[in-house]
Amino acid sequence: MTTTTMLALANAAGIAFFLFCLYRASRESRYTAFVVMGTVLYGLAVELLEVRTNHPYFYRDLGLMIGADPQWVPSAVGFYWAGFVFVAMTLTDRLGLPWQQRPPVDALIAVSVDLVGDPVASASRVVEHFGQVCSGMDTPTYGGLGGWVWCVPEESATWFSVPCENYVGWFLLVSVISFGVRAGRAWLSAEALGVVRQLLVLLAVIVVSVALVAWGIDLYTAIARRFGSAVEWLILGAALGWPLLILVRARGRLQMRNPIDLTLVALPLTSVVVCVGAFLWLRIDLLHWPWAVAQFIAAALVSVVLWCLPFVGRLRPFERGS
Repeated sequence: MTTTTMLALANAAGIAFFLFCLYRASRESRYTAFVVMGTVLYGLAVELLEVRTNHPYFYRDLGLMIGADPQWVPSAVGFYWAGFVFVAMTLTDRLGLPWQQRPPVDALIAVSVDLVGDPVASASRVVEHFGQVCSGMDTPTYGGLGGWVWCVPEESATWFSVPCENYVGWFLLVSVISFGVRAGRAWLSAEALGVVRQLLVLLAVIVVSVALVAWGIDLYTAIARRFGSAVEWLILGAALGWPLLILVRARGRLQMRNPIDLTLVALPLTSVVVCVGAFLWLRIDLLHWPWAVAQFIAAALVSVVLWCLPFVGRLRPFERGS
């Protein structure tokens, strides 16, 4: 299969996934459908802002690009993340958590795919300091396939070849938009508003969310530059540990016997399986095998559990009462 064919299939899958999620959202409510469409713009806005300011990475030509090389992003990023956010929010709705606790869990579920996907899809290039642009450099890269390339200082904390900043950033992106959307429902009764007012609420949520995420990433970068990689790991651990603690504390009240909805989680689960296969096939981080393989597979298993959490009760036929 040629690279062109693979890119075309990846873009087509992203668009199909988005359209499927938009259809499912439209069956729930008009506001939910607007959220899915708005999340595309939200994700692309954050991406474009990042490649034009902090310069921590740049994209290769992945097709259907927005902007000019090297400060461009693939439109598929917006489609995929709109779908992932919608699915994650749907799953936590089914778990029955209080709405204020759902945003960080939404972020954990969504970011779990990134923990498995990015080390395979991207690559990294060593730079001398934070913020250094590496798109014009001819030094070798390391890591995965190199669909996009990270400009990584040697002292930066990384999960395989990917800076921790990436995962902190996506955690912020998902949790902030999820909170804004849910707050619009709870505080402004957005579901009952007319079309124009719903769009205005969503626009305000997106603008505020972009500003908060940009501020959060800038703050993280400043802390990383001052205190080093140990604090980066601490921040990432706290971000991912917070929603895990929420789930553990609520375990007796979680609704985990929902009807199995494989169509909803098919793409995230397929992505995890494909990435595990690619990791092994490409022998990524071979220098640290078998420990690297164990780490990667453990992250993949956690991701699968998170995406299936509302259905795990149905997957245990031996459980009493099933």
